[in-house]
This record gives sequence, C-alpha cells and structure tokens, in this order.
Amino acid sequence: MINLDKAAVVVVAAEANTAVEALISAYVEHLRFSTEAIEGVRRSELPISQCRRLIGQLLRAQMAAADWLKHTEAAISTLHVIHRHSNQAEVDIGCAAPWGNQFFTTGEISKFETHDQ
Repeated sequence: MINLDKAAVVVVAAEANTAVEALISAYVEHLRFSTEAIEGVRRSELPISQCRRLIGQLLRAQMAAADWLKHTEAAISTLHVIHRHSNQAEVDIGCAAPWGNQFFTTGEISKFETHDQ
C-alpha cells in the first residue's frame, strides 16, 4: 500500500482543479482570439493563401491545447490510481468533476484504470 500524506493529497487535488480550469479558460480565450483574428482579416483583401495559413495556425494551436488537456486528464487519472492504492483511498479529496463521484467510492481499481494512457 502506498502511504500518502492527506494534506499533500488535498493540495494536489486542489492544484489539479486549478490546472484543469486554467487550461479550459485558456482554450476558450484562444477560441475568442481566433474568431476575432479571422473576422479581422475577413474583409481585408488578404490573399486566400494568407487567410488559409492563419486559419491553419490557429487550428493547430487549438488542437495542441486539446491534446494538452487530454494529457492532463490522463495524468489526473493516474493520480487517482495511485490514490486508490494508498492509505487515503476512501477519502474524497475534492478532485475535478466527475472524478470525485466516480473514483472515491471504493479502494478497488477498475480494469479500465490498469493500462498506461
């Protein structure tokens, strides 16, 4: 059994919540920026190649942000696996939804949590 300090577990859970919220907020802000940038050049007589280039760059940034969020989610899931194998397994430490409702009902690990992501 992994021996975790409850205070440290609570701090990590709070930071996970903060990180997820920050990533989603940044994603939303970038969507707004993208919309404004595309609207701004839409009637500027910018060559289509430049418009396409701009849209492609903005899209790649959105895809990278979505990947960052996906990897963060996977890391949080790994932390949950560690938590479930610890002395703190039965303690709901307030992790980001929906994990608080799904992961803290038992110390058992599901078959879906046993593979690397």
